[in-house]
Amino acid sequence: MLGRLHVMLAGLAFAPSPSDAGAQPYPIELGIDGAVTWNRSDGPDALGRRWTTVVQLPVANLRVGIMSADRRWSMEPNLSLVRSLSKGNSASEMVLDLGLLFHLAVPTPREPRKRHPYIRPFAGVDYVTYSGEDPGGTDARSRLGVGLGAKLPMIDRLSTRLEARYVRTGRSDKRAAIEGFGIATGLSFFTR
Repeated sequence: MLGRLHVMLAGLAFAPSPSDAGAQPYPIELGIDGAVTWNRSDGPDALGRRWTTVVQLPVANLRVGIMSADRRWSMEPNLSLVRSLSKGNSASEMVLDLGLLFHLAVPTPREPRKRHPYIRPFAGVDYVTYSGEDPGGTDARSRLGVGLGAKLPMIDRLSTRLEARYVRTGRSDKRAAIEGFGIATGLSFFTR
């Protein structure tokens, strides 16, 4: 009997109060982006540095932002998957970044349609799997970058997101270092 009482009291102590039921402590931002990037590769001396343009539309990446309660900053994991086929060879690339957005302005009850400019430093990993006629294998490189952008409210809980970014991807045994600039546009849905 005493054991059941302890279990019931413990359950009541950790049960959410009615005011907490349904309350979400941190707003969540779900988003997708399309992007155009211009990359410069540090190739072998014979090739020199070359610029390439990569267009990823309509969706380049998926992201989930977990905002602080005051909406001043948010942590944002970001995932991109790309599959390339060329002359009997294939490559699957997965890029996983973790960004920390510092919001320079936040919406208020008086100004719910206020633009939200932000700066987003991020770090991540670029992982590739090769197969086909050339020797296959895997490769991973580190990434560092920064983005500067804005969230533009459209309707309740939905915003357009615009961002310009710089990214530096390190060198590996199989691939040269890359640096690049990009622009992205996307949609963000906020859970509250």
